[in-house]
Amino acid sequence: MTILCSIFPEKKRIIIVDNGSPNGSGEVLEEKYRKNDFIEVIISSVNLGFAKGMNIGYQRAKKYDAENIILLNNDIEFIQENFISLVKESYARQPFAVLGPDVVVPETHQHQNPKKTTEYSLAEVQNIHDKNQKNMGFTRLFIQVTS
Repeated sequence: MTILCSIFPEKKRIIIVDNGSPNGSGEVLEEKYRKNDFIEVIISSVNLGFAKGMNIGYQRAKKYDAENIILLNNDIEFIQENFISLVKESYARQPFAVLGPDVVVPETHQHQNPKKTTEYSLAEVQNIHDKNQKNMGFTRLFIQVTS
């Protein structure tokens, strides 16, 4: 929770959607944040898939007339405490409706580049595979916004 306070210094609403988790984690989160007016847990009894799960959270967030809505998967970790200010600076330079992340595997510094216009060569795929092979089981993605 400390990192959330530093990333979101102003009081922001956080909506957590438990999308049919079979392990009871949604209920644990619901109990943990029951008395927090800024964190809301929504529990779906079945897994509706990634997009529908995100839509549940998005529809709820729209009810609060939010200035920004940030959709995140459960394996995201912020590595920058100034995340929100960087998003605001980026928007001030060039307004946008959707902002995507620069996703980097921290151990290998490999970017998952959505702007790549050519297919990966076999050598590139092998290089990515070899670097990531060392980190099998590491599935977290780190978000870094650059200005």
